[in-house]
Amino acid sequence: CASSSPRPAEERGGNSRARAGAARQRLDGGDAPPWLCAGAAAALSAVATTAGVAFCDDGAPLEPETSVEMSNWSGTHTLTTESLFSPETTKELEALVAWASRARQKIRPFGSGLSPNGLALNATGMLSMAQLDKVIDVDTKAQTITVQAGARVSVILEELQKHGLTLA
Repeated sequence: CASSSPRPAEERGGNSRARAGAARQRLDGGDAPPWLCAGAAAALSAVATTAGVAFCDDGAPLEPETSVEMSNWSGTHTLTTESLFSPETTKELEALVAWASRARQKIRPFGSGLSPNGLALNATGMLSMAQLDKVIDVDTKAQTITVQAGARVSVILEELQKHGLTLA
């Protein structure tokens, strides 16, 4: 990929294969329920800004891992996806979604694959939210929490507990 503002691989948390490997590891195991995706729709509807985001030869803002075997948690549904994207920042996610819309590239967001059916799997493109897992804010007065789409429920519960709250 060429970049308008490149960051070293160490700063980005490793290469795309390592990030995708982390996403696959979350697919294969981990605490359940693993994802709270309330923010996914908002994140996926965002309009992209491309400042400081790397673009690959085909125009994609992230280089995907290719030909990745995916499965749901129980192993009852498997497929090999052509492209697995693993954005690390909201800016990368926004740029990826805008590119996918322009390029008519399907990218299906997924969590840990706990769905008992194959609906979460897509052969042409998958979007791992594993790197977008931060707690953004806890508002004790409103009793709300704002998280990124890849935040694990166990982390959310730990953060809420610090404030005397829990999920209802």
